[in-house]
Amino acid sequence: MNFAAIKRANEYSPNHIMNDFAILKSAADELVKLGATVNFYDESIIEEGLIPEPFIFSMVQGAKGIENLRQIERNKAFAINSADAVYNCYRFNMVPKLHAAGIPFPESIVINSDSKTLPDLTRFGKKFWVKRGDAHAVHKEDVTLVYSAAEAANVVHEFSKRGIEKAVLQEN
Repeated sequence: MNFAAIKRANEYSPNHIMNDFAILKSAADELVKLGATVNFYDESIIEEGLIPEPFIFSMVQGAKGIENLRQIERNKAFAINSADAVYNCYRFNMVPKLHAAGIPFPESIVINSDSKTLPDLTRFGKKFWVKRGDAHAVHKEDVTLVYSAAEAANVVHEFSKRGIEKAVLQEN
């Protein structure tokens, strides 16, 4: 069996580049012990036609990587951590899915980062979180504990300036 192991782009592994690769390599080593071959690719360079292996396991996280993986999957028999699975873990997708499934989860509001006004946040109490709505933290500011609506507005505005389209406001 031939596998493609797709490494997460470094920007999505802040302070964990080697740890994330070690996880991928460990899975690959186990497959090799079983007689498989594994070729490694980086999320930042994958595209349709580049990966000939019929089986994929992936740590892709970025939007471009997800879309490229989705294109590759159309011609593959099997993908672990599929593009759809990763996309469903983006906060703006995950929050409503967890709520709809009745899974206990902190109260959260998904907003557009270019919103001129924030919803009423008094229900969150004296402190709450502002989190980027897509991929998990890339910078330390991507998950910020705030103590006022003004602070939250500042963080959300910074997300917008950085091209992060959605934000999640979440109870502490």
